[in-house]
Amino acid sequence: MGHRAKSSSSELMALKERAIESGTVGRNGIPAEIQRSWRRCADQGLSLASGRTPERLSSYELKERAARFDRLVSGAAPIMHNLSHQISNTRSMVLLSDPEGLILHAVGDDDFISSAERVALKPGVRWDEETKGTNAIGTAAIERTAVLVHAAEHYVEQNQFLTCSASPIFDGFGDLAGVLDISGDYRSYQDHTLALVRLGAQMIEDRLFEEVAGGYHLVRFHPQRAYLFSVAEGRAAFDDGGRLIALNHRGRELLAAQGCGESFDQLFGLPFEQALGRSNAFTQTTLSCTLPRGISVALSLQIARTQQRVIGATPALPELASRQDQRIKSSQRLHPSPSEIGRHDQKMAQVVERARRVMLSGIPLLIEGESGSGKEWVARSLHDHGPRSNKAFVAVNCAAIPDTLIESELFGYEEGAFTGARKRGSLGRIREADGGTLFLDEIGDMPMAMQARLLRVLQDRAVNPLGSGRSFPVDINVVCATHRHLKDLVAEGKFREDLFYRLNGFTVALPALRERQDLRELVAQLLVDESNSLGITASVNDEVMELLISHPWPGNIRQLRNVIRTGIALMDDSKVLDRFCLADDFLAESKHPSNFVKTASVAPSSESKTLDYMGSSPPNPSAQGFSLDEAEWKTMEEVLSRCGGNVSAAAKTLGISRNRLYRKLRQYGRPEDANQIQ
Repeated sequence: MGHRAKSSSSELMALKERAIESGTVGRNGIPAEIQRSWRRCADQGLSLASGRTPERLSSYELKERAARFDRLVSGAAPIMHNLSHQISNTRSMVLLSDPEGLILHAVGDDDFISSAERVALKPGVRWDEETKGTNAIGTAAIERTAVLVHAAEHYVEQNQFLTCSASPIFDGFGDLAGVLDISGDYRSYQDHTLALVRLGAQMIEDRLFEEVAGGYHLVRFHPQRAYLFSVAEGRAAFDDGGRLIALNHRGRELLAAQGCGESFDQLFGLPFEQALGRSNAFTQTTLSCTLPRGISVALSLQIARTQQRVIGATPALPELASRQDQRIKSSQRLHPSPSEIGRHDQKMAQVVERARRVMLSGIPLLIEGESGSGKEWVARSLHDHGPRSNKAFVAVNCAAIPDTLIESELFGYEEGAFTGARKRGSLGRIREADGGTLFLDEIGDMPMAMQARLLRVLQDRAVNPLGSGRSFPVDINVVCATHRHLKDLVAEGKFREDLFYRLNGFTVALPALRERQDLRELVAQLLVDESNSLGITASVNDEVMELLISHPWPGNIRQLRNVIRTGIALMDDSKVLDRFCLADDFLAESKHPSNFVKTASVAPSSESKTLDYMGSSPPNPSAQGFSLDEAEWKTMEEVLSRCGGNVSAAAKTLGISRNRLYRKLRQYGRPEDANQIQ
């Protein structure tokens, strides 16, 4: 179990008190990061007996908080479930926090969850050092490295029944995106847990990197050629000018890069044009170069393909999109030009072209449309291809920020402005957008009090942060979006009339996805985008394409992307997205089910016959009440019976994969059959 389990509680307490009193890190077998954390906790006046009572978010506030970190949570969820499976029955749980230590998501053993709840180790509670003392989540966030905090190493006594391993998660810009943690009963300590957390965090980082890097020139590099295309490789994304856009964690270690914006030539000591000339979009050519630090690396550069620049491409995490690094980002790769948006849809082309002209004049723009119809995506495209493209695009979802936080989030605050304020204050989203574009999504949900403050900012073109007597001038283009009719809200007294006319310089209405003429092109582009991000090439069969085109799409582009993403995850080795890859709720929602029938030959027996496993007639075709699904089940049931319950033989007979047959059995709610087959 290692030295962490050998020290007694009394020994650790003595070491802790000595470190606190001396204020120095001693050579006593306790990791330096733990001792530094103890000292920080003491400096903050934290009691050894119990930490500060943390504020707990309501379920509604937690949902909104998680929505702000949607890409982090959705990217981490499958990795967390996999980790949970690996540590099952160890009285442990896997947790994900935001950069400030607030737990967003948790999975784990039920028998440990009750113990964890005694110390509020659950979603909606903050586990930063200021609140909870030395703990893996809070300490990893401050130290910016993986940390193990075992038993009495926790600063606060009530947390000392825990053993916790955590690793920070960094985004493609090198900023802290969150923390991944495994916590459990200290008696279940395992040496390998910290390594599992590190690996899990790296996998999440790779997903965040892909969110930012999609559509750019991708560079893979490592000192050893054999490690290219492995989890150990460094990865970087560059724009057409050879400027660094995103870098994964291993890449930052190898290059010692300080941030985005550095040139390919500076980082690799090789002319970017030369590297491009020796590479292409379809193959990976391996080059050799020497870094300025004197390290020789093998390098593979994959040129971005234009068809990877997808309409409706998912932006980076909302909380990262406004970072100052975005100011030097060549974001044309992330979003097509306004002229490309409506290339296959005349109505969309007219809407976007009128919006483009308005943006060029600096007139406030109001975009109306159903949820998921691409309002933010259009706003980003207009910004990326406008005169402010070299400045920041700052997106704020007014509906996702709790009323108690929206004022400080938008306008910023000075140090000490309120309890819990950051020590150095906060710039605020409006000042972050200075020189660029401020995108206020769901503006109709902004509280009335904040509407008055926003109106003052737009009139004065200046911001007064909370707790400050100073006024800071700002130069911003304002774009607002809503799925509601602001005029109706004005009439109901829920939206200020003066603010409405200040924001409504020009209104454009985006068509819903079901009204667009370019749905086939959107499906094809999203399929390429999502499959290429996983390093595969997927296609869709005719039946599914017709289902997708004829679907009503109440969730618009957001729903379409999720359906395609889920379908790709459910594909078998054929890499063809077919009906089996579509979720049941999607099929139930569809108004135009297809009659497509897929056939496969039956394995040789005493009599050779052909079997339609999707649409064959049931034993009594004249009977009433048989649906297509029931016919499908009966066919599988018959073949399984004929094969003696052998799933491999049955799958071969049906002409489908073994995994698909298992999936279909579970889909029809017959887990007992799935468990019985061989």
